[in-house]
Amino acid sequence: MPKKLSTTIFAFFALSAVVSAVMYVNHMKNSALAVVLLSEQKDPLFDFPGLREEEWPEAIHIIKMANKEMMENLGSRFDSYKIYPYDFWEQSSRVAEKRTIFLSHSTWFNAFQLLSSESRALAAYTADLESFSRLWQDAWQNNSSGVSREAVFPFFPGVATDASTTEAAMAIIHENTVLLKRDLEIRRKCLFFGFCKALSNASKETSAEESGGEKYFDISKLKILPLEHVSNSMKYLNATGTSERLFSVKTGCFNELVEPALFYLWETRNKNAHEVLLPKLATNSFFRAIHSERLLPQDARPREAGFSYSWQPETNWYMCPDLGYYPELATLQALAEHATSTEPRIHGLGEELRRAEIIEPETALVYIENLMRLKKDAGVSLQEEDEIYRRVRIWETKSGNLITVVRGLERDVELFSGIANAMDSRTQPITMLVSRSHLSFLFAPWNASVWRLQQAPQFISADYEVRSYIKNYWQLRQELNSEAIRKIQELSIVPR
Repeated sequence: MPKKLSTTIFAFFALSAVVSAVMYVNHMKNSALAVVLLSEQKDPLFDFPGLREEEWPEAIHIIKMANKEMMENLGSRFDSYKIYPYDFWEQSSRVAEKRTIFLSHSTWFNAFQLLSSESRALAAYTADLESFSRLWQDAWQNNSSGVSREAVFPFFPGVATDASTTEAAMAIIHENTVLLKRDLEIRRKCLFFGFCKALSNASKETSAEESGGEKYFDISKLKILPLEHVSNSMKYLNATGTSERLFSVKTGCFNELVEPALFYLWETRNKNAHEVLLPKLATNSFFRAIHSERLLPQDARPREAGFSYSWQPETNWYMCPDLGYYPELATLQALAEHATSTEPRIHGLGEELRRAEIIEPETALVYIENLMRLKKDAGVSLQEEDEIYRRVRIWETKSGNLITVVRGLERDVELFSGIANAMDSRTQPITMLVSRSHLSFLFAPWNASVWRLQQAPQFISADYEVRSYIKNYWQLRQELNSEAIRKIQELSIVPR
């Protein structure tokens, strides 16, 4: 064979091999990209779709400023730590930006950018937890007040926590970071090396939970507060009710005999006139006996008027160490508010939510399941598909109306600072970390895109007997008439 011909044949086969290799690489790259895209649609990480783009800066600012104020209350000795994980929330906002870009333009580079932002969010989540853990340890090592490790920290109206419960919650949050790292590594291996089997399997397994078909309870069996008392409560909390409907979620916060708890969902306004979610139990209110040797600011006026009790609104953030019921309530509210649509088929599926007198998770879940069935319809339009996708993701991440919940942190800090200033005293650091760290909300164990463990963290310790100095509405009503209770409510609000 002539040398020139053999060289030509060799060059042809070499070029063919190169072309085949490039085609194979591109095929694998596109296949991997498709799997990553599916995972970001069905099971994204660090996803808060209920926070709109324009709401993220406000949410981050609130958490940062709350951290600054609370750390000032703790004192300069703790300046190197943080109590609230604002870096995690800030990085999560950048994940939201990159995800929007990737879902709109699904290129390999945009996928790489998204996974990089998720890596930074995980790093921030881990670092923020470590900072709080060091703050916790430092507070105990410099325990000048001699708080016992066995001490029980009672919350209002009848739950408690302790050091071991808080530390166990911190440990399980740390364990969750390990699973987040694993899930992120699975995505990286798929995108970078084409090893996508694990991610494909995970995406196939991910779906909305299925409804059990059992109703939570019959409303006729519950004893609802008199409307006059509800109206007075709304008035003195300076709140407004957007609806007379009730909302139901499970929570261990109120030591209720009937689970789950039933709420009115009200709104109050912050200093910027923005809406702040303010739930109110529909079945009870609580009052605390005034301690003459340690008067709290809300005790002064009722005591001067001759009353022995002051009113304590039960859903203030510091009333319970587990705030998971807040984002769930806000999400139910968001779904109920937006159960209308210009798309007739989606609008029709929201009929039960629009008619329901009580919005409960089961009702919402049936709605979500129906939306997902509609999404599989071959005739669904792109607009319908986008609308369905957003509602399903809001439900799965429990992030509906989330900005109204985040604003509650700002309200809580204002309440704390008002009490601290009125009493002219500095809170003992350990007590403050137990009652005001709000791990149950700020590390997002209620959000499936953040919380990857099957096991949920426990923030409330074992059963705790309700103290004798606490009376609920029905107990106090046996001693006082409704007008006296109204007056106690009025006088318990600290003038500002």
